[in-house]
Amino acid sequence: MLRRLLMCLALAAAGTAHADEPEAVPDPAPDAQTAACDEAAQNIDLGSNVEIAQLAWTTMDIDFFLDATDQLRIGIDCTQEELSPHAAASVLRSLALRQVMDKQPEQAAETFASARLVEPYYRFPTSMIPAANPVNDWYTVLDKEDTEFTEVPPPAAARMQMNGKLSLQRPDWPVVVQIINDEGDVRSTVLLAPGEPMPEYEPAPKGAALNYNYDAKVVPLHVPLNVGAGAMGAVAVGLLAVGISNKAKLYGPDTTFEELDGLRTQANTFSGLGTGAGAVAIGLATTAVLTKRF
Repeated sequence: MLRRLLMCLALAAAGTAHADEPEAVPDPAPDAQTAACDEAAQNIDLGSNVEIAQLAWTTMDIDFFLDATDQLRIGIDCTQEELSPHAAASVLRSLALRQVMDKQPEQAAETFASARLVEPYYRFPTSMIPAANPVNDWYTVLDKEDTEFTEVPPPAAARMQMNGKLSLQRPDWPVVVQIINDEGDVRSTVLLAPGEPMPEYEPAPKGAALNYNYDAKVVPLHVPLNVGAGAMGAVAVGLLAVGISNKAKLYGPDTTFEELDGLRTQANTFSGLGTGAGAVAIGLATTAVLTKRF
């Protein structure tokens, strides 16, 4: 009883009271969300409903799970917030669990696979999906490398996101498409099933795609940071080695008095440069770890 009361309070706080399923309407106009998205639907908190859906699945509270995923289905096409990759993947995973509940394993496998394109290393906690649960098989049954991508035209005076990532490459699995104008306002958000047409939008002039950095296989930021950290670390080691070598010569039996000042200057210079390069390497490595983690 206490658990149900807490979940009721969570639903009320998130504004997730039951709402009627909006009727089908034409594709959204370029500058507004679809007319079926009334104020209540636009204010649905996707993050809260994802958490409620996960908790309800874990406790097998079917009513709350169905309610939370119903709200996600309505809210995803009405949200006016720019979704992060993690938020998009979390919504996809929750909706895939709903497809499992609805006995649609093939559709669930595709939706799970789309989420894994965004977060390939995510695994459900065992408290939510035990190791022997067949959901784990549906989660990984499709190889994310087997998906095919279709390049779509870039929008005019806006950017396009696929599952929270800047991209013009649409996968042939379920995908959350957002068009965001130059001011940062979300013009449309839509969850597309495989084969479903793109929302209507004004395409940019021919050749404008060259101004975009769209790549479905873009290298994660932490990769070049790690490469840079490694390269800078090697430079630091080399500089420090030269500095140490010059310091050793200061006390060598063959060093003349006239050479002392020059060797001391070189030793201090190379040691200082090596220390600075080492600090840069540590900074790059730390940034790479934080970038990958968050």
